[in-house]
Amino acid sequence: AKTIRNFAEKTHMSSAELEHFRNIMQMIHDGRLEEIPIFAQEAVNQGLASLVEKLYESGFMDQ
Repeated sequence: AKTIRNFAEKTHMSSAELEHFRNIMQMIHDGRLEEIPIFAQEAVNQGLASLVEKLYESGFMDQ
């Protein structure tokens, strides 16, 4: 998917699910790891933060 909105459409996310996903991605991007679930913090420590950064750089998070 080219953008987060396309991704949400292809995975049949509801508007609420899309907003939640966007918020989690934004928290990771901002480095606010203490605000996300523990299991997600572990994933970030194992490389997810790098993926999120690349998604932002690529324009994926653009509306």
